[in-house]
Amino acid sequence: MQLPFPCSTLDHRRALGCAWAAAFLAVISACGSGNGEVEAQPQPGESGPAVGRHPLAEARRLLEAGEATAAHRAATLVGEIPGIEDDLFSARLAAALGDGITALRVLGEASGQSTQDARIHGARAEVYIALGRNAAAADEIRAGLALGRPSPELMRARAMLLLATPGGGCGAIDHLLEARALDPGLPFCDRALSQAHLLCGRKALGEDDPAKALRHARAGAAAWEDLDLLELEADACSGLGAFEQALRAYARLEASGRNLGDTRAILHHRAATRALVEGDRERALQHYLAARNLGMDAAGLGFGQNVLREAAEAQLDGAIEMGRGGNLEGAHKGILLALDLDPAHSEALEHLGAASLGLARQRRDQGKPGEARALLLDFLARAPEGPWSDDARRFLAGLD
Repeated sequence: MQLPFPCSTLDHRRALGCAWAAAFLAVISACGSGNGEVEAQPQPGESGPAVGRHPLAEARRLLEAGEATAAHRAATLVGEIPGIEDDLFSARLAAALGDGITALRVLGEASGQSTQDARIHGARAEVYIALGRNAAAADEIRAGLALGRPSPELMRARAMLLLATPGGGCGAIDHLLEARALDPGLPFCDRALSQAHLLCGRKALGEDDPAKALRHARAGAAAWEDLDLLELEADACSGLGAFEQALRAYARLEASGRNLGDTRAILHHRAATRALVEGDRERALQHYLAARNLGMDAAGLGFGQNVLREAAEAQLDGAIEMGRGGNLEGAHKGILLALDLDPAHSEALEHLGAASLGLARQRRDQGKPGEARALLLDFLARAPEGPWSDDARRFLAGLD
């Protein structure tokens, strides 16, 4: 492929604009059970390196992803492309690199060789959209349509113009599907389709139609994986009462760096309430515990605080019985479980001191002073002051 410009010739001012132009072109060339569970869908995989992908397909994929510089490098490995496809790709790449003048020049030269090719009008329209010249883009689309032959590139350009127009997302879906029907292999449609579904799904969610929003979220993710689509899916699942699925999606979002504030804690609380209504106290307990671990305070937990305390007391009663039977190991573990449920439970902390000292003596006598020390340090971290704290410190001093 003979590119009309080397990437290294970009001047400093143009280089500063490359990131913006590539991102914008990527958006407009790609945009812009009893538990209430909905049918699970396969999770989309991460976009990895293209193994065995044709160099041109790889260059197009990189450009669609907004990675214009990498696309430029990949394009240097592409051989000669027949017809005007070489010019169409070069113009798109130039626009993504922030060089709209070169992009329009390349298309102008191509149109001189093929005056009746609607693809050139479609490509020029998309360059104008990237430059923010939507009126000029609309003129190009009309000129292409006047040629009288259906063109998938023109349908794609019409979709891009709608994506660059407030409220046009849903209409863009129809044009993109029409373009793909005319040419199933048409490039630069996947991310656009995902963004169109995202916009239409958000609109559905705003109209209190989470089922429709979920369909758009999944259709969009099938075209191109996107964190915004994952968030739309989570919001839609939440709106449908599919709390477990929503929580899994929100957890993936947070793992990807998305700040969700107290969203997960609130949803765990709702899921706990649902579980209580359904008579599943154990599941409710786990959700209340998760909500508290995510930062929800006693006031936010409300009745959940009572559920956690009751479970802690039941766990503590069982641990005390094990201790009376001589099972210090089991008693110690049981008390720790009670404190997981209610970290401020004073009686549990007192019993933890006694159990920790008893176990520490056993470990010391077994020739395991390191384990004895760890037991007592853990207890003192939880209860630096209390009935057994001074005894624990004296015992620690004797281990040194």
